[in-house]
Amino acid sequence: ATMELSGCDAVIIRHDADINLAARALKFGLEFNGGATCICPKRIYVASNVAGQLEDRLARLLRTPNLRPKENLKEPAWMNVAARDRIRSLIADAFRAGAYLTAGAFESNGGIGFPIVLAGVAPSQSFLWEDIFAAVTCIIEVVDDNEAIQRANESRFALGAAIFTRDEIVGREMASQMNAGVVTINDLIIPTADARVPFGGRRRSGFGVTRGAEGLLDLTVPKVVTISRSRFRPAFDPPTTIDFSLINAYLTLAHGRAWKTRAGALFSLIQSIFHRSRLFRKESQ
Repeated sequence: ATMELSGCDAVIIRHDADINLAARALKFGLEFNGGATCICPKRIYVASNVAGQLEDRLARLLRTPNLRPKENLKEPAWMNVAARDRIRSLIADAFRAGAYLTAGAFESNGGIGFPIVLAGVAPSQSFLWEDIFAAVTCIIEVVDDNEAIQRANESRFALGAAIFTRDEIVGREMASQMNAGVVTINDLIIPTADARVPFGGRRRSGFGVTRGAEGLLDLTVPKVVTISRSRFRPAFDPPTTIDFSLINAYLTLAHGRAWKTRAGALFSLIQSIFHRSRLFRKESQ
């Protein structure tokens, strides 16, 4: 079985990131399929010196009139009362802990205007550990790359992740340290749609992969067939004194300190091989 069980994806935005690109990507990720996607960005870890820029840019983008029907950015039709109440409860807890609303709205009739973006979220906030199947994300400030990676890896979900940076070498190094099935650098969601790219999760996000060569291999069971053509089967016979001499000569030759000792070991090794071969031929007749 191969299981993909959704996620709570992290996005890391370094101090050198293209903020406009990152904000556009986040907007796309939050609006794609109305936020009903397993790899929707849920946790945004941003360097503190660019956090304000990201908040402002993302807020402006999400307030910009969209060419699509306005209903696409509101509460999705599939959301039921239980899901709505759960989201409102989690967000209320975040507000009490000091978070504030950057984008989105809460309607007087209990409805929610998506996408919801929370900023000022504490790293310990329970909101960060939930798998919310909706366009809800939060911005958490971090001091450096190490904290960002540590925070991103704390989740029990590990489906996808993204890193935004102008330094590709650093981005690759950070990606190698992130516990996620797929890590995109300077992009979001789109690369994972390529049929050549294996896709799957870790931890609570599932196991195994689909697509790509690895996805095909995941659906196979290997069968191993070996053929031994030589009649030489020393393992079938009990060890002899010749075998002990052969092994001792080899160890002395490989690890002896003096060249004279190694030379003597080489002579003994050749003798042992010769005697072992004669013994084998005699036993085979």
